[in-house]
Amino acid sequence: MTAFSSYGKVAPPTNNQIIMMLRFFRCLPLTGLLVLQACTFTNTRESDSSPTQALLEAQSATLENQAQTLALLSDNQQALLTELRVTQAQIRDLQVGAPAAASEPEAVGEVKPVAELLAQTEPGRKVRANSSAKLLLGRVEWVWMDILSAHLKARIDTGVANASLVVATVQQFERNGESWVRFTLHDQAEPVEAPLKKNARRNRVALMVRMGSLAEYVDFALEQESEAPTYSVTLGRDFLQDIALVDVSRKFTQPKVELTLDQN
Repeated sequence: MTAFSSYGKVAPPTNNQIIMMLRFFRCLPLTGLLVLQACTFTNTRESDSSPTQALLEAQSATLENQAQTLALLSDNQQALLTELRVTQAQIRDLQVGAPAAASEPEAVGEVKPVAELLAQTEPGRKVRANSSAKLLLGRVEWVWMDILSAHLKARIDTGVANASLVVATVQQFERNGESWVRFTLHDQAEPVEAPLKKNARRNRVALMVRMGSLAEYVDFALEQESEAPTYSVTLGRDFLQDIALVDVSRKFTQPKVELTLDQN
């Protein structure tokens, strides 16, 4: 090889320099690949962070809704407990106000003669064998209906204002210039007749009802239904006012009335 002069000439690279340069150029693709992978990983982390954030926000909203629901349920539970305490206090007051309620109710089907109640009772007048204490009634009681000559189960309902009688058929007619009604019950084929209440918007009749020691004319609204009801008779607040206390946990607290005539 021709020797280079020291003027404007560069000395040829040595073997070590050539090897180092080759190694450097070999490393360039690997270095570029690593840099590219690092950039890709960074972009992936940035792109993945968006769904994760949305999921966290959704879970947070769900937890907040569940907390509100639990708070509402807690308020409702407290309200129910308050109503329960009030109802229990009312029942205790009823039991304290009616000394006769301490004894057990007489067996269903037991009857007692009340011949003293056979006297004619004027409409609107309440006749009682013992007027010093109020009657204790359960949610269902036996009543004797004079016009039907039969015992019926009556539903005692303080939630309704007026009494009602469910009938199978009902027909209005005139008698001596007055309006009357003819009706039948589902379990009685024989029709009965009664004068209609004057100036009444519905078919209303005054019927004698006897329960325990009570005899009273009650204004019934006749309600026609195609199917037989569980209870044909419903007695509301107009019947209960000033004469009875109701314990809905009991049934048949009053004995059946048996009408017997004095043979002497």
